[in-house]
Amino acid sequence: MKMDSHREYNQRYYQANKEHLRQYSRDYYQKHRAEILPKMGAYHRNHRSEQLKNSRRTSLTTRDTNGKVLIVHGLNKRAHPGRCEICGVKGQRLSYHHWEDGNYNKGIWVCFHCHILCEFVDERDAVELINKYKVLKAEINRYI
Repeated sequence: MKMDSHREYNQRYYQANKEHLRQYSRDYYQKHRAEILPKMGAYHRNHRSEQLKNSRRTSLTTRDTNGKVLIVHGLNKRAHPGRCEICGVKGQRLSYHHWEDGNYNKGIWVCFHCHILCEFVDERDAVELINKYKVLKAEINRYI
């Protein structure tokens, strides 16, 4: 008879007693809340940069096709570069622009202004509109 590893035993035990263990955890938290919260607060204050880095790579807030806010967790996005990947500006808050609803991992880190540009390019024929803008600008400059 093959002996299970400690890990396999723990996994089976957890599956068999999942609800009991969850309830025990809830009860423990309620009973020891006054002790737990200050420790959690201290941990979050001391590890803020690590948590922010992890959050940037693993979650995304976006909107679905109906405009409803959608928060997606468990992603593996590209690393945060610290600068806009289009214009190169540093020191501004960057957002993650993705273009494929089925795969949120595909995207780029951009500043607010470049994000607006990316959304615009994704939704419209940007080349035609840019050319139209240049023609109108040239016409107005001739008259004024």
